[in-house]
Amino acid sequence: MQFIGTHTEETAQRIVRSFGHTEQLISAITAMFIRREDPLPCRQWPWHNQLLLEISDIKDARGVKEWQSIGREVRSGANALWLLTPCTMPILVQNCFGEEVECHTVFAYRSEPVYPVEDTVGMPSRTMPALCGNRIKHLPIWDIAQTIHSHESFFCEQSSFVELIRSEDQRLYKPRKDVRLGEIVAAIGAAVLFECIEEPREVCLNKASNCLARHARMANTSLFPVCLEVLDRVCESVATVLNTAESLQSLVIPA
Repeated sequence: MQFIGTHTEETAQRIVRSFGHTEQLISAITAMFIRREDPLPCRQWPWHNQLLLEISDIKDARGVKEWQSIGREVRSGANALWLLTPCTMPILVQNCFGEEVECHTVFAYRSEPVYPVEDTVGMPSRTMPALCGNRIKHLPIWDIAQTIHSHESFFCEQSSFVELIRSEDQRLYKPRKDVRLGEIVAAIGAAVLFECIEEPREVCLNKASNCLARHARMANTSLFPVCLEVLDRVCESVATVLNTAESLQSLVIPA
């Protein structure tokens, strides 16, 4: 993996280091979902850039031109938050019918600066975070989990969220040989769901970073793309569960 630009490799390592502190990682991912309805451009960023935002304890950040478009200017000497943008190139691959089709693969990353709202001056922003509390805790996530794992003991409640994320991960990304990586995805995703609904959890994540390092060595790759893959799989699986829960809630007719 190539890193283009002065700040790119260090920014990538910030993501890698976050996986060495799983409690903070889970809290950051949880915050991403609790704030996902905030009317801010950053809530449309790729998962890894939203993670960089959260671990920097920043609620709103944009590029210079984005701030200028709403009448704000970045203060002189402001420190940038660096984000990662993939560089892609087209390649030909065979589809399931044996036909060659063009797709794009990531060959490098470059860094781009954004600036927190606190480091800008000018017109009041109409799209400041509209924080309205944690709405996720009221969603019928347990109802979805019970369709996967219907036992009632506390232990089974814990495992039902793991099974729920594992099921979504396998559906979204198809069965893979990397069973241990799938287990890490399921464990982190389940922990995020428990934090989202503000319930205690007993999901074990002590060895997650060691398992990721072992997987990277076996795949003969660096830790960065492995962390990106796990993050994407966790977030896509959690997002699917939450979207399903929101759909179910909208179907409930008030008494």
